Amino acid sequence: MPARVTYALRGGGTRTTTARWPVLVTHTRIVPDDFDEPDEIAIPWRMDVVTLPAVSYRVAPSILLAALLGVAALLALAGGVFLYRALPRRAPAQPVRVEERPEPPLTPLERALALLEDAERADGSADRRRALRLVADALHERDAELARAARALAWSVETPEVGATSGLAGRMRDVLARDREAEDA
Repeated sequence: MPARVTYALRGGGTRTTTARWPVLVTHTRIVPDDFDEPDEIAIPWRMDVVTLPAVSYRVAPSILLAALLGVAALLALAGGVFLYRALPRRAPAQPVRVEERPEPPLTPLERALALLEDAERADGSADRRRALRLVADALHERDAELARAARALAWSVETPEVGATSGLAGRMRDVLARDREAEDA
């Protein structure tokens, strides 16, 4: 019985074609003695492999191979581009900055003056009183009157207020600045 094939055309529409099946002839290795009735295998199976049509391709295999390799190369290139764009960028070189030397640590006298000027740095009256005694000892030879005022605040019954101690610290800085100027001259 012929086969009926219907297919669509590129420009539109359909066509129908009939095709005949090739004759298939085969020979069996079963002998009539293997069956109860020998007539079961009396008709041989047939196949004709010679009349099969030749293999045909819509696109030649060599052209298809070249096209697939080209597509694979493009995909590999696109992957490389995406990978390159995903890598982190290196920051442009900047001139080397020379770090400034850190300021020298404060002397005990400078720390005491800073404590007297800033109420938030003082942990209580005891720290302020110690700072006043240190300032009084440092001022003893430079300015006796200022040293007496510092001792009086340090030993006063009431807690020394920040306003009084900051004024004293400002006058002490003036004395120290005047002494530095005299040394430099």
